[in-house]
Amino acid sequence: MTRDVTTDDLNRNDLSAIRKEKIAYELVLHNLRTSTGGKAKTGTRMIPAGSSAKFPDFGFRVPLADGKIVYLLFEYKAESLAPFGSSRRWSYKNNTFVAVDQTDVSEVLTMEALNNIQAAKQGAQVQLERAKKYVNSSVSTLSRDMLQDVSYKNDKDKWERIFRFIGSKQQRQGDSLQILNATEYPSAFSIAENRYKAKFDEAARSLRADYVIGLVMVLDELWIWFKDRSIPDSVYKEVAKALGTDELQQFSARKGVVEARLAVPSKTKDRPDMIATVRLQKPSNGQRIRKL
Repeated sequence: MTRDVTTDDLNRNDLSAIRKEKIAYELVLHNLRTSTGGKAKTGTRMIPAGSSAKFPDFGFRVPLADGKIVYLLFEYKAESLAPFGSSRRWSYKNNTFVAVDQTDVSEVLTMEALNNIQAAKQGAQVQLERAKKYVNSSVSTLSRDMLQDVSYKNDKDKWERIFRFIGSKQQRQGDSLQILNATEYPSAFSIAENRYKAKFDEAARSLRADYVIGLVMVLDELWIWFKDRSIPDSVYKEVAKALGTDELQQFSARKGVVEARLAVPSKTKDRPDMIATVRLQKPSNGQRIRKL
């Protein structure tokens, strides 16, 4: 490990999410190597990659006592109400949110959530009317291409209009036009579950192992993402012990929220990012990891 990190570091407010993810990776690797006599190792291309949206955030190849191999794939979150996926390919028109890819179940479910929340439609309509007023009356859709489908006199005219739309002459990274503030939504967990089940299945298909287990780690607590009934309970117990916990419960968040915004464009990027995010509140049945 880079230094003598502890589980307490994962609950510090002065550390970034990226740093906490790295600490979590180091702690889990330390425990697994301690439990297996140094035989556990990081999976190929499974080291933390900061703000990358890849899955898993980190993962390990672990030999079991009977000689079989299990891969542990981790999704790490550094806050109690954490983002579990963002939809970026969608539009709003005629009082309706629409996913670009209708075959992506999680994208479709996220748009269904926004369509079921009246405040989301109201917020989107406000931003659409602002675009009509400040950019061009022909704007009829909120989308990544909404500023591309407008005729401008010249580049100066284009950016003057865009600046008026975003309400500032100087964009800062992270600035956004809010469509929906975090709003509780009963089916938030099912949206996240669909998204991560697809990611897990895709990752698992490429691995040569007897078992593959997906886990969620929020701060210093652990859960199983999806409990595979074909995996013996004895394997789950052995994995829990190797990780430094007493047992592993299935992750099932009862509270979740949905939010949506337009990330403002800049002179190097004149397409706004459409971002709809699902956040889940960590359940109360997590197992705290102990450093072995």
